[in-house]
Amino acid sequence: MERQAILWGANALLPLEIRILSVDEAGPEFHARRSARSKTYEYRVWRGAVVSPFQYRYVYACRYPLFEEAMDRGTAHFIGTHDFTSFCATATEIEDRTRTIYEAKWDRSDEEWVFRIRGNGFLQYMVRTISGTLLQIGRGRLSEDQLPEISAARDRRLAGPSLPAHGLHLVEVEY
Repeated sequence: MERQAILWGANALLPLEIRILSVDEAGPEFHARRSARSKTYEYRVWRGAVVSPFQYRYVYACRYPLFEEAMDRGTAHFIGTHDFTSFCATATEIEDRTRTIYEAKWDRSDEEWVFRIRGNGFLQYMVRTISGTLLQIGRGRLSEDQLPEISAARDRRLAGPSLPAHGLHLVEVEY
């Protein structure tokens, strides 16, 4: 019953937008960030004509025509181990910017497209910048063929924009 009391008590103190789903005991060597084996993020893009008032705080509205096939080919570029310097905040102090992406894909419905990415770690603004770059590819402003050059250049100015934070969701952390 102690775990259930911790769960209820912690959720009572948190804002309604943040929920703890389960509680487990961890050893003293556990670190919430460094002990993670993988994280999964989603970036939600609203494609409908009007953003629902229930969704506007959680999605990025993009009404431009987008080429899905080009975006899917671009998405495949990110899978594997790469240096993500071109896709993170310029002021990032982390020297090792190599990360492994296990999965990256788009799930699409008429009104919402969800970019889902799972990797061993992420740099500041990395998911938002990858998402912005893929939308630029979808709009025809960048080609998926440019992604290897952008990555190799290690120059943030070459990638697409970093999208707003309100479309980004951390959905899972695996330990």
